[in-house]
Amino acid sequence: MGARVSHVEKNIARCGDRASIALIKIYSDADLSNPATVQQILPIIRGAFSQPQFITTEADKQPNVTILLLNYLRQKMVSDPKLQEEIVQTKEFVNKAVSGLSKEQK
Repeated sequence: MGARVSHVEKNIARCGDRASIALIKIYSDADLSNPATVQQILPIIRGAFSQPQFITTEADKQPNVTILLLNYLRQKMVSDPKLQEEIVQTKEFVNKAVSGLSKEQK
């Protein structure tokens, strides 16, 4: 099982913004208003930007959809202050990860 998880994590780390596009397609508004679902997707988003230098598509190195999704979750879907803080921390993580890319890597 560990090898399979490692393979999935490796692929997620190459997705960048594509991961958030997939999440939007997979989950309905009802799903996204469920705190358990939000807690499940935040690590996916972090994983998608954990190694931005390995994101395979240049456009996906820019977290445009990801930031939009995180803002939407925080402002419209989540009322729990602790979960809202986790969303803010995820947004900060993503912004910091992509800010570390040099001009050649972007």
